[in-house]
Amino acid sequence: MTTQPYPAALLALDLGTSAAQLRCCTGLKRLGVSRVVLALSAPLHEVPGLHESIQQLLQAGLDERKAALEQQGFAVETDILLGEPHAAAAKLAREKTCDLLVVGSRVRSLAGDILLGGVAGDLLHYSRAPLLLMRFSPDGEETCACPLASLDRVLFATDFSDNAERAWGHLIRLVEGGAKDVVLLHVQDSRKIPESDPEQLKIYNEIDTQRLERLKEDLLARGAQTVALELPYGVPAKVLLDRSRQGDLSLMVLGRQGRGYLRELLVGSTSHAVARHAPVPLLLVPMPAAET
Repeated sequence: MTTQPYPAALLALDLGTSAAQLRCCTGLKRLGVSRVVLALSAPLHEVPGLHESIQQLLQAGLDERKAALEQQGFAVETDILLGEPHAAAAKLAREKTCDLLVVGSRVRSLAGDILLGGVAGDLLHYSRAPLLLMRFSPDGEETCACPLASLDRVLFATDFSDNAERAWGHLIRLVEGGAKDVVLLHVQDSRKIPESDPEQLKIYNEIDTQRLERLKEDLLARGAQTVALELPYGVPAKVLLDRSRQGDLSLMVLGRQGRGYLRELLVGSTSHAVARHAPVPLLLVPMPAAET
């Protein structure tokens, strides 16, 4: 019997999120989500005397988006976030006992670029809760491709840091919730291990292969059907982006602040490269605030 990895999720919207996009959210059920707190972020700070009128103005659109989710079988609550989106969303998620924040990003069908702004950009940089970046790909004007249509193949990138260990706990949730095929990936950083020292690379490969093998055995014992090990050499951000484009992944799971490259991965320009260009959904797991 499988468990529900994330029974409740806060889905953070901005004014550009359409009801058509939300009709693509059935994939959240793959993560065990049955209850959604639908939070619309308005780019306004609460002003005395305007709070009620702002809510009335936005509620009609929020109700339309709520109906789109209810049609997919979710139990839905709504709220309007005024002020800083990341702070308001985190506070609401705690109050509503949601342990996952979800935000959508739109994929341009022609250029292939991912539009990541507004509430998505804010939560990417400031969220202290696990953050799922969904990818909405347009398919005509009123429909879009469904992100997380399956959890057929989940990639977990690790640098063996403390935060990677924290992200590992979320991978375990996914496997125990039904994810069957997993890719465990560790990049041997070419900036730290020069090609001119093949003996050093050989030693690191032997050590890290043993580490990955232990993780593999744990996953198989928890119900995974297949676990592939990948130990590429190169610049980690480029390796991860190239890997994300091979077309076989349903989800990537990353720690957001690691000892080595994963720390760099989501700080500064490299984070934007992954967030903007990886075509698959990303589950980003940060260190707790007290530990960063």
